[in-house]
Amino acid sequence: MDLIEGRLSALSRRTGPALPKGPMPAGAKMKGMQRTIRRR
Repeated sequence: MDLIEGRLSALSRRTGPALPKGPMPAGAKMKGMQRTIRRR
């Protein structure tokens, strides 16, 4: 999980300004995690 989270944080850093600041809703975060896991 740490490895995937690291990649996600790197991606969010790249697209940082486009994303709204502040904590993401838990639902949105889990959707993103599932998407990255499926992609692998």
